[in-house]
Amino acid sequence: MKTTLSTRWLVTALSVAGGVAYLYWGFLPGMRTMAEIRRQSAERRDYVEKADRLKPAVEDAARELSEAQAFNAKCQAALTDDRRLAELYGQINAQAKAAGATPKRFEPLRSNSELETLRQAPLALDALGNYQQLTRMLALLERLPATVWFDSVRITPHREDGQKDLCELKMAIFSARSDKND
Repeated sequence: MKTTLSTRWLVTALSVAGGVAYLYWGFLPGMRTMAEIRRQSAERRDYVEKADRLKPAVEDAARELSEAQAFNAKCQAALTDDRRLAELYGQINAQAKAAGATPKRFEPLRSNSELETLRQAPLALDALGNYQQLTRMLALLERLPATVWFDSVRITPHREDGQKDLCELKMAIFSARSDKND
């Protein structure tokens, strides 16, 4: 069977049309899909690389957080329960007397600072004694089983008795709020 020239051109045209159709509907969309997959893969690779670079910073932050939590737990354990403040006031008075000083004024002041789990109990204490007695009293107060902060300490010669000095002390005792720790 002889093929005619028009049949050859028809087969060639159909082959070219099929190739163009494959190129247009098959190959090019496939290439676009592959390019998109490569782009997404590169983005994910960059994300993983950035995350790997952040790993030391995250580990440092986790370490600092655990250190802060340990410090916080240590501080919480050192706080006096605010239900024991009256007992602590008695210990402060006893420490002043044990040092040889004479308490002249002992006045719990109004608290101006209350936090969620922490209470600050301010206290004013005036005591008479010689310089050694007053410094011994301060040293004993620092050793109390409570977290104590001295706001101000002023030792001046007492006007009425030339042999005694007056120590005017403003301090704060930090205690754990009992209504938050039950």
